[in-house]
Amino acid sequence: MARSKRKTAEKEPAAGGPFRGPLPHPRVEVRGKHTQRHPWLMKGQLAGWDKEVVVGEPVCFLDAGGYWVGSGFFQPRSRVQGRILAFEPGACIDIDWLRAAIERAVELRRLWGVPDACNAYRVINSEGDGLSGLTVDRYGDVLVVQIRSLGFARWRKPLAGILRDVLGSELELLWVTEESSARIEGIQLPIRTLPARTIEEYGVRFEVDFQDGHKTGFFLDQRENRQLVAELSRGRHLLDVCCYTGGFGISAAVNGMPASVTGVDLDEKALEVARRNAALNEVEVDFVHADAFRFLKDLRDTQHRFDAIVLDPPKFARRKSELQRAEQTLIDMNRHALNASKPNSLLVTCSCAGLISNERFCDLVRLAARRANRQLQIVEIRGPGPDHPLSIDFPEGRYLHVLIAWVRTLA
Repeated sequence: MARSKRKTAEKEPAAGGPFRGPLPHPRVEVRGKHTQRHPWLMKGQLAGWDKEVVVGEPVCFLDAGGYWVGSGFFQPRSRVQGRILAFEPGACIDIDWLRAAIERAVELRRLWGVPDACNAYRVINSEGDGLSGLTVDRYGDVLVVQIRSLGFARWRKPLAGILRDVLGSELELLWVTEESSARIEGIQLPIRTLPARTIEEYGVRFEVDFQDGHKTGFFLDQRENRQLVAELSRGRHLLDVCCYTGGFGISAAVNGMPASVTGVDLDEKALEVARRNAALNEVEVDFVHADAFRFLKDLRDTQHRFDAIVLDPPKFARRKSELQRAEQTLIDMNRHALNASKPNSLLVTCSCAGLISNERFCDLVRLAARRANRQLQIVEIRGPGPDHPLSIDFPEGRYLHVLIAWVRTLA
């Protein structure tokens, strides 16, 4: 990754028009006239590229009329063929640019006080921080760097240096990627294992398993929502459905003083960690190894009801072909949960499927309420915390929807 002395080439005239300045990188042509600021250029949007283009090295995207689109990475084999990192005309993507982008991301977290309440948070949120294809999560003294772009994989050495310079030289780095990204992008990362770490958020400690854990090890995006549930659960009998390693339930047990906490999950390994987390925090939680649907349906045949229920299921739809079934699953799960709710109780229901919009998720929960003969009052609609910023030009990044609702029984 060569250091460039040229920060930004000569800009186009203020009145607009084709870009006239020297290009800092080889050119890739975008079909037609492109006026959007979306960070993705999809398959079919690109018309051709210079012979000097090297996949995984920075390029300049210009439309058919010569108008500037942006600078970024290009991968013709991927569904997302272009990842725009900078929209400023003539922007040069080099080490200095990368350092500045990472410093901006870190400063944003500090501005919102994210590190003050925890030692585990998202440092870089890919498109949300203008770094499409790069996600960095911090777990104490470990940075988990998730790469989805060959460009960032090739920049691994300078990237590691910048992260340590900005966040601390003592940090260990764990490089990860998804199997599909590795195959399509041609990403090769060093294979390394790290022992589990203990993190802390709002005084609650959790064990993070880097080997078998979901996502990069823990659901950092629910941190503020866990704290809210803890505050709302005081004196209530709380049911945490799809509890994973006990996040919502244990946070409530530590900070909320509920009457009781029950956690349900089908993943026995996750429940083993959950039980260790409860012991780590010296709280009592009844963890049940069961299918969430079966557990909720069986409650209907008993008189046992809860006055606070959290539903945090996995992503049921990863592609459009799975969407219809996923929506029906969400309706059924919420209906069963409402049937297991006492009158005047709390429901916190979540969806992490990016294909399901916030508005559509509300529609699905409304259908569930009608079928369960319950009335719902939505008190708050939430998402991830401030360490997961969303780009206004990338609505796909709004994947987590959390409804905080009050449940009433219709006469």
